[in-house]
Amino acid sequence: MGRNTTLKACLITSAAIAFAMPAPASAQTSAELAERVRQLEATLTSVQAELQQLQTREAQQSADIVRIQQAPAAAPAAPAAPTDGFRVGPTTFRLGGYVKAEALYSDYSAGDIATGTGRDFFVPGAIPVGGASEDAALDLHAKQTRLSFTATRAVEGHTLTAYVEADFQSSPGTGNENVTNAYNFAVRRATVTYDRWLFGQDWTTFQNVGALPETTDFIGPSDGTVFARQALVRYTHPLGAHLGLAVALENPETTAYAVAAPTIAAYDDDSVPDVVARLNWTPGKHQFSLAAIGRQLSVQDAGVTREASGWGVSASGKVGRHRAVHGPRLCPGRRILGNRS
Repeated sequence: MGRNTTLKACLITSAAIAFAMPAPASAQTSAELAERVRQLEATLTSVQAELQQLQTREAQQSADIVRIQQAPAAAPAAPAAPTDGFRVGPTTFRLGGYVKAEALYSDYSAGDIATGTGRDFFVPGAIPVGGASEDAALDLHAKQTRLSFTATRAVEGHTLTAYVEADFQSSPGTGNENVTNAYNFAVRRATVTYDRWLFGQDWTTFQNVGALPETTDFIGPSDGTVFARQALVRYTHPLGAHLGLAVALENPETTAYAVAAPTIAAYDDDSVPDVVARLNWTPGKHQFSLAAIGRQLSVQDAGVTREASGWGVSASGKVGRHRAVHGPRLCPGRRILGNRS
């Protein structure tokens, strides 16, 4: 704009100087004066046209500047749609689970087991001994059908996740095999995780779920492994590429033989949470863990109160199997060797 103003001033000044300059005496004729007046008028007309163009251009530039300043900011790009769920606002939801039907054929040689946990799972303590031989029993059900629900969202740069898992096996209820075969829907796991923190009900930290072998029994080798889900608060911290540490405070529960009868009973007299820590090492396809627990045992029964401190150590692991498989021939006499998971 400053350059345009300078140009206008120069043009006007040039026209004024040209108009004010005295003509030579030899040119002071009427025709010459008329010609000079005509030239000056043409010059002034040209200057006025140039000024009009400059004013129009300045007005257009000012309007463009105003439009740029008033233009709304571009809306932020919408996040990509999830590939394995659906989004409502900033939260992504996922549904999971499966439908499972099972057939169990059991044969007992020294007694019988009533319909229930002992018939559904392999529980060593429920195996009958000292009784008469019984015929085999066939059980068909679908109570291991499971449903799960996950909700995830970002909160100020952190990840917040809620997870609920339930089935019909955890609390079978009073369903019978005569008419309805109905079973209760019960919670297995219900947790909220905030980055490395976990709150809710989950597998106990003292148990290494990844080390459970795949068996036809729903639980697996219950006579040789820790198996419990309970309320807890857990913090997990990575120590390296394949090493991690988990520390937790968990719900306490003392199980002991009753005073009045030689049976195992669960007592709800504990007041101090279990303290559990587990070190996980996962090199490649392998998985190993070392866990420790410290707890207070408390029993109040028939007017007798007993308390004791307890501790335990658990070591578990699973070795992944690598198998060489033969691939297609690239050329006669050569094969490709690789690993199959």
